[in-house]
Amino acid sequence: MKFVVQLLAALLATSSAQLVESTFKQTCLYCKFVDTNAGFLYSYGFCPDDQVLEKEERCLSDYWNYISSNLKCLQDIKPGWALDIFDDCGATHNPSACVNITSTPDMAGTEVESTYILRDGQYCTMKIDATESVARVTFSDTTQLGVFYPGYQDENLISVPQGQVVMLTIYNGNDQGMIQYTMTFSGAVKLASAAAAAASALALWL
Repeated sequence: MKFVVQLLAALLATSSAQLVESTFKQTCLYCKFVDTNAGFLYSYGFCPDDQVLEKEERCLSDYWNYISSNLKCLQDIKPGWALDIFDDCGATHNPSACVNITSTPDMAGTEVESTYILRDGQYCTMKIDATESVARVTFSDTTQLGVFYPGYQDENLISVPQGQVVMLTIYNGNDQGMIQYTMTFSGAVKLASAAAAAASALALWL
């Protein structure tokens, strides 16, 4: 009986530790995401203290108000945009949450949609290979997906010119819980054809 009690206590302790770790990771990712995408009048900072468990105490809105007092944070508060999802957040790689794309001429005119899930504290890395043909990718169905790509904003089209290979890292930027997103790959010919059709319609209208 004593062994069973000890076993249950160990399991509960492990589960609790895993929950705390998961909450830490996700709050850190959220702070990274929300500060990176905040307007110039808003700012968020992250407190890495082990003693602080509440999300509102870890990711501080307008954190400059707390710099002098540091609130409950014993360590330096770090600006959200400056957080490293690996070193600071300890994000977990989920290889099944991304897919690599290789664009080839025979794929021109195709459009493929796939849906993926990123759970608490997770990120994934994907390769977009446009060596042989232009590749175009969009992410949709969520506004909380962090995407490391220059100038990226929610649901922007990412166009990789022919001859280039791009590595993308994306992460769960939700305040809590998993996110589900849709990735759409579009062939260059199809997009060009759509533009040509629109131009033709405009010419007929005029």
